[in-house]
Order: sequence, then structure tokens, then C-alpha cells
Amino acid sequence: MPASPHPAIVVFTKKSVDHILSVGGSDWWVLNDERAEKYQYLVCCRSGLDLTDGDPPQGSAFLVGRISGVISGKDGKRKRIQISEYATVAIPGAWKGWRNPVRYSDLAELGINPKGLKFLPVPEVVGGGFEADDAPEEEGAHNGGLTIQQAKRGLAQTFGVAEDAIEIVIRG
Repeated sequence: MPASPHPAIVVFTKKSVDHILSVGGSDWWVLNDERAEKYQYLVCCRSGLDLTDGDPPQGSAFLVGRISGVISGKDGKRKRIQISEYATVAIPGAWKGWRNPVRYSDLAELGINPKGLKFLPVPEVVGGGFEADDAPEEEGAHNGGLTIQQAKRGLAQTFGVAEDAIEIVIRG
């Protein structure tokens, strides 16, 4: 078990609370499942990609879940962190700009006190949490690429500038 009293896996995700609950856990991540199974909490922080009205600001922690297991995707490399209970939170700046979208941490480092959270049960997941469009693709599969807008959002986030400051030139 990790040395901290409230070990947490923190993920930087664009998925919504509704999506996370509909599949019973996180998105698909490359992680050490032996290590992950020793952690008690999953903390989801907003990535800022595809933000809509009502979403928490980029970098905000928005969900804390009690980890109930780790399952493998069809490629065997990516894992979904399953949760049995969850609490919604609004903690701006919890994500500190770490390079990897998965971080092994502790609730205290993120400014979260688990005693102050009201956990609710995760609704029963239909179909085991696998969705055809959600499961990781086989290695080498083509996913259709990016749109210009998606590329601008990602680059703006990476470099900390406004999307309209990004110019993309395609030469062919």
C-alpha cells in the first residue's frame, strides 16, 4: 500500500461525470495495474478539451471515486479504473500541469479531505462498462485523425495561449 493515508490516482480527462458513471469508472489509461490496485481513490480533473457550458474550468478536480478494481481493455495495454462510489467536487487548479495524464498522488496533495465528501453509489453499469466507441482501439488502428478545431484546442492548452492565437497551415 502507498505510504500516504489517502492514495489517489489522478487523471486528466475530458469525460463528463455522466459518462464516467455510465461506464463505471475512468477512461482508458496506460498504467501499472498492480500499483493502481493499491490505491483507494480516483480523482478526475478536467482537461479543457471540448469544454461546454457548465463544465468545471480546465485543471479543476470534479469527481472523486472509491476504486473498486482495474479492468483491461481489448488491447490489453490500457486499463479502466472502476469505482463503486463517487462524490462530485469543485477544486480549481488541482491539476498542476503534469506531463503524464495519469498521476499517482494523495488526496491531501490535491486539497481534498475525504471526510468532507458525500459519496454516492455508482449506478449499475449496463454491458459491463464497455462501449464500442469507448474501448481502446487495436494498436495501429486509424481513428480518423484530428479536426483543425481539436488541434487548435490541444495546442492552445499545451502552450497556454488562446485558441485564436493558433494558426495551422496545411501544405499538400
